[in-house]
Amino acid sequence: KAANLSTNLNVNVTGNTIDNLIGTIQFDNTSYKKDQKTYRVKSFNLSAYEQNGTKSMTLNSDFLDASLDGVFNVRDLSGSIQQLFLKYLPSFFDEKIKSKKIPSQNFEYDLAFKNTSDVTSLFTPYLTISPKTSVHGRFNSSENAFTFAASSPRLSLFGYVMSDLTINSSADKDLKLNVQTHRLYISDSVWMNDFDVTAHTYS
Repeated sequence: KAANLSTNLNVNVTGNTIDNLIGTIQFDNTSYKKDQKTYRVKSFNLSAYEQNGTKSMTLNSDFLDASLDGVFNVRDLSGSIQQLFLKYLPSFFDEKIKSKKIPSQNFEYDLAFKNTSDVTSLFTPYLTISPKTSVHGRFNSSENAFTFAASSPRLSLFGYVMSDLTINSSADKDLKLNVQTHRLYISDSVWMNDFDVTAHTYS
């Protein structure tokens, strides 16, 4: 089906890969029309800088503000994360990733969600994220350690709705996960109050 994309683009960068990119990329007044529906993003600004080996990438937009700071290679993030989780959940990951040589990653990340309805309805219609949802964490591949902390006033995933949701996870010798929600809606008329799940694995 036909689709139409329009935007105002301003690029001021040096580098030829995502990992040596320095500068800013700015999209303004972006609109995407598909199936008679128009999705709009007023601003989407990506900036990247590096000083003394420490990188900083920042995204500011209508729907999300995000930052990534530390020592990292974007192209190696997926492999580095798989190597870390292979240590704690070996049955879920390919053992071959263990032998792959990946530079150490050590960084912090923050995400602050705003109005994501246009973006999620287009790319992930099974997911809705309310404004004021936040995520913060750290990742250190050389120590096989990470932290992940998220909170959301309301989040819907595959029809399940969670209010006052918090997720906390960490890994340091062992992997821990705790999910709490004030109310978990299974349907409009069926729900559970004070839903709390904790999981713990040992390496």
